[in-house]
Amino acid sequence: MRALKWIGGAVLILFVAIALFFAFGLNTLRGPISNAVTKATGRELVIEGDLRPVWSWLHPRLRAEGVRFANADWGQEDYLLNAEAVEASISVLPLFIGRIVLPEVHLERAEVALEKDADGRRNWILQEKEQKEEQSRFFIKLLTLDDGHLIWDDATTDTRLEADLSTDENGVVFAAQGKWKGMKAKTAGHAGHVLSIRDDDAPFPLKGEISIGRTSAKLEGTITGLVGFKGIDLHFEQLSGKSMDDLYDIIGLAFPATSPYTVTGRLYRTDGVWLFENFAGKVGESDLAGSI
Repeated sequence: MRALKWIGGAVLILFVAIALFFAFGLNTLRGPISNAVTKATGRELVIEGDLRPVWSWLHPRLRAEGVRFANADWGQEDYLLNAEAVEASISVLPLFIGRIVLPEVHLERAEVALEKDADGRRNWILQEKEQKEEQSRFFIKLLTLDDGHLIWDDATTDTRLEADLSTDENGVVFAAQGKWKGMKAKTAGHAGHVLSIRDDDAPFPLKGEISIGRTSAKLEGTITGLVGFKGIDLHFEQLSGKSMDDLYDIIGLAFPATSPYTVTGRLYRTDGVWLFENFAGKVGESDLAGSI
């Protein structure tokens, strides 16, 4: 009976939407869409500008201008999303079971804030019940941006990074600064798709230059679990710092205190085992090479 209720309601909404579109234009749907999303997610959606269709029967596509989507009430930022324009495709079939699935969302001159509080709550999970079930009735598969600004704030690790970014077919070009586990951080380069940062199990590709505290590196590879470092496979074209024991506060791997160093090599971690192989460089006045 519940499934029939969802199907009947969705079909009714679809026919009403079509009738309103032909009678008055798509802007008539701004209020119903805002209200439906607000009710489904528990967060206010505001569309101030025009709504325009980009037709596709499999994934209908809409363009909305002047879009704001509220943050969690515990969040530090005013909005989870504040964009000059949003273009999104919508999967029709999940609507029949009460889910809003967006295969692709493109943002123009948007600010996106992803936050995790001290209790582990994540602002992209939209209901208290879903926080526990680790799923949401609102899901975005791919996010692309032009002239975007991303905030990543994780209170559990004293990490806050703000990045200017734009996307291409392979991921995102970024320049970010802030703090990483309480240490001053700055980075620039190319990485995986923006929302991959949410996935603690999939390798996240990364290429660029980074400095955290007294340590700096030029690197390329993947990280699984971007903050927790579940898995690492990185080639360091250059890794340098004041002392190797600083690495413990960055990646959780214990090294002894050393003189200033500069090395190259591959750092690999899986199933709790670390390997730093084919490294070469200088530590203080000593030349070192090999694997650990």
